[in-house]
Amino acid sequence: MSDTHKNLENIRKVMEKHKDIKNVFHLGDGRSDIDLIKEEYKDKTFFMVCGNCDSGTTDPVTLIETVEGKKFLLTHGHKFKVKDSLDLLLEEAKKEHADVALFGHTHKPIKKEIDGIVLFNPGSLNGKTIIFRPGNIIERKKCSYGIIKIDNGNLEFEHFRV
Repeated sequence: MSDTHKNLENIRKVMEKHKDIKNVFHLGDGRSDIDLIKEEYKDKTFFMVCGNCDSGTTDPVTLIETVEGKKFLLTHGHKFKVKDSLDLLLEEAKKEHADVALFGHTHKPIKKEIDGIVLFNPGSLNGKTIIFRPGNIIERKKCSYGIIKIDNGNLEFEHFRV
């Protein structure tokens, strides 16, 4: 999950719907939200990175974690300018020999495989996407998150709406 921006209700909806998950990756912008709810889900392991709207945290901007033999690069994405291009993120994932690069920041669900690396953005659990068009601003509400399954070394990715 990413970009929760204080929407604890949607975090809880996801956690209750997917009670069997073992690990929760929070990709920034709402990092403090996890501090508020992780006591409710003590059976889960939480991995967190700092986003551009997270202040007062000592969490890293990027984190490398290996889960069930797969190497994950976690980042919010702002330092890699993911709103412009995924090139810098892909370069970092290659440098780290990651199987998967998880990122947020854009508020858009994305799954792309490039050079054997999956770039996956769960979207935003807060659900606000602002689109700028000449002459006006359109705000759409989208709430999404992602689930990654690892089965015998195979990765499956899926986006869900709240």
